[in-house]
Amino acid sequence: MKQKYSLLSTMLYSLVLIFSACTRDNDIDIPQTSVNKITETTVTVGDEITFTGSNIHLITKVTFGEAKAEVNLELAKRDKHSLTVVVPELLETQKVKLFVTYNTNKRIVLSEELEVIVPPVIPTVTSSLPSSVISGKVVELEGTGLKIIKSIFLDNTEITYRSKDESSISFVAPEVDTEISVQVKFIYDNSLGSNKELLVGTLTIEPLPAIKVLK
Repeated sequence: MKQKYSLLSTMLYSLVLIFSACTRDNDIDIPQTSVNKITETTVTVGDEITFTGSNIHLITKVTFGEAKAEVNLELAKRDKHSLTVVVPELLETQKVKLFVTYNTNKRIVLSEELEVIVPPVIPTVTSSLPSSVISGKVVELEGTGLKIIKSIFLDNTEITYRSKDESSISFVAPEVDTEISVQVKFIYDNSLGSNKELLVGTLTIEPLPAIKVLK
């Protein structure tokens, strides 16, 4: 009988130890992050925005609507009381919910309707037109934001571009019978409600050399 009581006591003691251990594990104090609400009502893509509070270094995501800002996740390089991020790119100006995520899935909403402004693109041409070009030759120009160019005009005549991307655009000099000088201008739409004009410069176009017929 004593042996049965001893075995029962041992089992009860073991269960108490296990329960105590589990209780201690559940009592682990997990750091919580708190962030002060932002005062900004509007920001612009590319702007820096700084959050302050406590345990800021635990933030793993900063989300503007569906766009995520870049966050350095190296704890050694993080500040416990502030975090600065760059407002990520959006397709258009809109109001979004701004929130941060910490401890994997904990969220703190900092603004329900933060207006993120997408600045209009203004194309620029950084290279120069050639002094003159022969009909049928390709004219290529370099610059920035050239992808939004809609059309090219030589004086009042629209011509078709040959190729274009963000940093370059090209067209073929049209056929002419005599040498002419024309104003080259680009028409673009940067979502401000109307077409804009970018004057590139003056281009002289020469006719193709006459073909000599051998007798």
